[in-house]
Amino acid sequence: MLHDIKQPSMPMPGVFSAMNSKIQGSLIGKNLQSISPDLPDAIVESQEGHIESIQIPDSNIYIKGKYDLLAKAPDGSYRRL
Repeated sequence: MLHDIKQPSMPMPGVFSAMNSKIQGSLIGKNLQSISPDLPDAIVESQEGHIESIQIPDSNIYIKGKYDLLAKAPDGSYRRL
């Protein structure tokens, strides 16, 4: 909690978390386009991680969050899914 602002909680039954983890884990090393040609051309490198921006200039603010999948495109950029 920061400045009396509580993060919303969304409880999720354990079975769904386990299924999600298995599905995401099976995608590591695969190109997203092998799943669907509508997805970006990128290789899945990791699952469920945290990300934080650099400090926004002239402030003490950062943007941070959690991603489900992190995929690397051929040009070296990353896609968060």
